[in-house]
Amino acid sequence: MEKKAGGRGNKIVDLKSVTEMTLSEMQSFREDGKSTREINQAEKRLANKVLKDLRGTDGRKNITQFIKIETFNRYVTRIRTKVREAGFTNPAYENKLSGIAEKYPQYSEEINAILELGYYQAKASLKELIQQIKEAETKDSKLKRINLSERLTKQCLNEIDPKILSHLVRSDEEHQEKNNLAAERVERYQDADLDRVYDYQEIVSLIPDLLTTTTAGDGWQRVALGVALATGRRSYEVFYLSTFEAKQGRKIKVTGFAKKKAGEGEYESVTIPCLADPKLVEEAVARLRSSDRIASLIERIDQVDSYDEKNEILNNSVHKQSNDCASRVLGERIKTTDGKAVLEWAEGGKRATGVPFKLSRDLYVNCAYQEYAANGGKVKQDKFIRDSLHHADIKTANSYKKLHSKDDVTAKEVKQTQKIKAEFKDLSGKRVEKLEELAGTKAIAEKKAFIKAMDFVIEQVKADSTYTVSTYNLRNAIPSETSKSGFKPVIRPALIGEFVKLIQKAELDQPM
Repeated sequence: MEKKAGGRGNKIVDLKSVTEMTLSEMQSFREDGKSTREINQAEKRLANKVLKDLRGTDGRKNITQFIKIETFNRYVTRIRTKVREAGFTNPAYENKLSGIAEKYPQYSEEINAILELGYYQAKASLKELIQQIKEAETKDSKLKRINLSERLTKQCLNEIDPKILSHLVRSDEEHQEKNNLAAERVERYQDADLDRVYDYQEIVSLIPDLLTTTTAGDGWQRVALGVALATGRRSYEVFYLSTFEAKQGRKIKVTGFAKKKAGEGEYESVTIPCLADPKLVEEAVARLRSSDRIASLIERIDQVDSYDEKNEILNNSVHKQSNDCASRVLGERIKTTDGKAVLEWAEGGKRATGVPFKLSRDLYVNCAYQEYAANGGKVKQDKFIRDSLHHADIKTANSYKKLHSKDDVTAKEVKQTQKIKAEFKDLSGKRVEKLEELAGTKAIAEKKAFIKAMDFVIEQVKADSTYTVSTYNLRNAIPSETSKSGFKPVIRPALIGEFVKLIQKAELDQPM
């Protein structure tokens, strides 16, 4: 199950082979007509074999595993996810659920339908049935016997996991090492040298403008950042997973969360503070996901079942661009304690450093807590962070306290900031007008090559308001059979960079 490689121990784990072996063995256990007891015993032995393979050891006691504990933990999690995604359940759960269906014929149709489902769908449907039964049960029935809802919960819902999952876990030593490493990461993050300072009013004031940006061209990046800043959601949740429903009192209901126990977060909901008009967020998400680029991305994600694969497709498509946008928008707004901007975006653009998209999550929860505290909220910050970001425990809150507000805010200042409004505007016509004005300036008019290139750009923008002026687009502008690249540049390649910088300086390279 291993192959030679460079690095620690000269071995790495072939995760794909281990995963395929695990699923194949589990399927064979069920096809061979084994009893429930035999299947559970076989899965225990299989789990031990899988753990040995994932550690990269030869199975001897006290041997140092070849892969790092973080990698091992990730591998174990991925295989557990694959087992659930494959739909495997515990035969004991199936037997008990079948028995309940026979004893309670009024629910047999619903229960038999659940028995046909795979793990995730079965678990969600079983929860719904239990809630339905709970609402129908009376106090009298509860006094006379164990409620059916309680029986379904204890005997079925709590027993649905295939037995291999209870054995496919870290040892106590590995668990402790993982916790120690996590604590070290938090400690490093809390290092005073890494403090970041933000201005509540400056951050919250820019959100409406981001939300109402056109999604044309690269505008989708700004819209996504606006949604993240307004709600604190991760990129996977903003672009794909979560649904958003506006509520009264500047709150928003979010359903669907990443980084929960595999697949289960998809069905969870929480109502949280919103740092913008929640209806504006609803509209922005709808526009974002219906834009050509993101709609196409969602279609690709929908074609795969694995959460890991879905996440990988999304990250490969939007990660770099989202970080670039966050650095552009937030770079000069996030400062170190000595007042220096974390990232001053260079004219013409540069590789994003210092301000990743995920910092929007930190900004959200810190700004939201300032609003809450200014309006008299009494809940402690750690609990507020846990509830707003939908964490499982309160300790994770420490990772979100690295940011510091420049100033405290009053209820009056919060109210004034919340009054800022913005409306979606199509500014494509204005962009053409400004490009035409730029064409008349000395920097363009004094060079014939620039005049020709500007005429081409204006023509493209008139035909397609989403057109982006970039060195790539101008180098590959006109198909040509004589060019080595297959395209003919609008102007000499040596002049393209200078021309594009002029348009970028005027902020006309992308849709307004």
